[in-house]
This record gives sequence, structure tokens and C-alpha cells, in this order.
Amino acid sequence: MLRAYLKLITGLMLVSAFVLLAGRAAKAESVTLPTGWKTPSELYAKLAKLPKDKLDEVLYEGAKQEGSVTYASPAEENQVGKLMEGFMKKYPGIKGQSLGGQQEDISNRILAEARASRSTFDVVSVGTSLGQYREANALAEIHDLVGDARYPAKFRGRDFYSWNLLSMVIAYNTNLVKPSEAPKSYMDMLDPKWKGQFSVDNSPDTWIFGMLHKWGFEKTRDYQRRLIQEQKALIRKGHTNQTNLLIAGAFPVAIELYSYKIADMKAKGAPVEMILPKEFVSAETTGVGISSRAAHPYAALLFARFHVNPEGGQKILAQFGRVMAHPDTKLKYKDLQQMTAKDTLDRMSLLTAEDLVKYSKPYTSIIKEIYNPAFRGGK
Repeated sequence: MLRAYLKLITGLMLVSAFVLLAGRAAKAESVTLPTGWKTPSELYAKLAKLPKDKLDEVLYEGAKQEGSVTYASPAEENQVGKLMEGFMKKYPGIKGQSLGGQQEDISNRILAEARASRSTFDVVSVGTSLGQYREANALAEIHDLVGDARYPAKFRGRDFYSWNLLSMVIAYNTNLVKPSEAPKSYMDMLDPKWKGQFSVDNSPDTWIFGMLHKWGFEKTRDYQRRLIQEQKALIRKGHTNQTNLLIAGAFPVAIELYSYKIADMKAKGAPVEMILPKEFVSAETTGVGISSRAAHPYAALLFARFHVNPEGGQKILAQFGRVMAHPDTKLKYKDLQQMTAKDTLDRMSLLTAEDLVKYSKPYTSIIKEIYNPAFRGGK
């Protein structure tokens, strides 16, 4: 009797083990990768037909077979490094690599490789080169596969996505200007009391692009002429340089500085405060694309999705004080949370990679006509 009972128990254990192993095998075998594609764009078109809840599983399986992904970005090395560390921790078996350098150098390399029908990168920062990339057929169409349902549509492009907001604000030295007397708008800067008392960068691209987007060419050109020629703006080279000079008291106000930098310096005790102009807030989204000739297309798309995940890349990069594109990301500085508030977004002049192409010529015209003659190597 005991022997029969033991045989029964042993048999049941063997059956259970077999069922468990069979289930695991079936699960592993259920990941079927698309076939019949030749380019990343063709692959992504096929992946777009998959159920949403299966996409990452399929991407990870394909990425493990590829083994690595390379991201070309001008972002600070420590930030990209942390992003890659997080990606590799989330997806073991995939090596994350990065190519750094200035955006112009990266763009030139991308274009040269595209013309030679090759690519040494998988994912790349777009910058202001979207038009040139498209002409060279350098980017893959991503078929709306980057980002979840909460990721804003305005940050999605047919061949790029955006991971953060680079917003410009008016800033003032709190030792030199009382909050009640600080300028609240761009029109306030035309008040005679600010004549020769504020700085502006010699290449204020994001700010003027945003102004062109909101006001059009004629109004923007007229405002910039009055600001530079009549108000005698102190034209200085470099936003970081201006921030340091503002803190040191070289001038009381700066008209277009990076919001994240002001928030960072304020948190460290610097006498600075930011103002979100009443008319609008200029903000540029950082565009990123996937190479049309990516050697690791599965890993590239998996990385892109991680990049804009509020619990993935967005959470990691927010720790550096940046304003993230995904609204569910908790930001490092309280002052920056207002950037994603509804009233701010409603009046924000938000520039995508496509807008940077659209406004590049009128911007260059304003710089040549108004800024260059007035700029004499200001420090």
C-alpha cells in the first residue's frame, strides 16, 4: 500500500515537472521574429502589426541575438553613460555603446556614412539636421512604435522621437533685482529702465525659433531690432558663460537662459530666479532617430522605447535636472515642474526637429542682419 502510494506521488511529481517544463518551452517558443524584411523600416512596419503587449518581448528576443546597440549623441558623457547602464541592467545580454562629440561632427559623420550606404551607429541625435538626414535617407521610419499611450503625440515623428524639453526663461540676480521689479514678459524688456542692463546670447537659436513659431517673421524681426539696437542688449557668447556672469552680478537680467541650469544653480545657493515670460516659453525637443541602415534594428528600437519610458531612461536622465518629455516622469527640481503644467504647455512655443528645419533660414537672416553687426566679441 505504501509502495503504491509512493509510486503515485512520484508519478504526479513527474507529470507536474513535465507540464512546467513544457509550459516554459512553449513560452520560449512563442517568441517568433518577423521574417521577409530587408531594412529597419520594413521590420518596424511588421512589428507595428503585433499586439502592444508583445512588442517588447519580441524586441528583446531579437536584440539578444544582435548583442549590442550604439547610440551617437552630443549629450554629456556621464548622462549617456548612466542611460546605457540602466538599459543594460534592464536588458541583460545587450551591450550598450555610445559615440560622443559635437552635434555638427556627429551629423557630418552620419551624412557621410549615409551617402556611402553604410552606418556605424544604430540610434542618433538629430539636432537641426533632420532635413539633411531625410534627403540622405539616413533615418528609418519608426511607425509610431516609440512611447506608450501617455507619451505626447507632439513628441512623435515618422522618423524621430523626442526625449526632453530644453526650455528658455528670463532669469535675474536676486541680489540686484527685487521680485516685484523683475520683468515678467519679453515686452517688459523694452522698458527704458532695462536699457543696457541685460544679456542675450550671440546665437539664441531656441529662443528666436520659438518667437518665429509664435509671432512670425516680421514681428520677431521688429522685436529683435528694438531689443538689440535700441535697448543695447549685452550680447555675450555662451549660455553657461552668461549664467555665471549673471550670478556674479555682471548684469541684473539675462533674457534667454536654460531653465534647468537656473534651477540647478538656485538649488546650489546661487542668487538667481527664473521667470516664465507671459507671452510664451520657447522650448526645443531633442530629436533622436534610428539609422535606416542600423546593424541592430531590434536593439535600436528597444533602446528607443527605454529612452522615453518614465520608469526607464526618463527617470535616469531626470536626475540630471532635465525636463523630460514623458509627463509621468518626476523631475529633480520643483521649479521645473511648472514647465509641464497645463497653463505653461498651453502657451509654450514647442519646437520639434521639423520646426528647427522650418525656421533655420529666417533665424539666420535675423542673426546676420541684427546680431552680427552688434556683436563685437562680448565677454
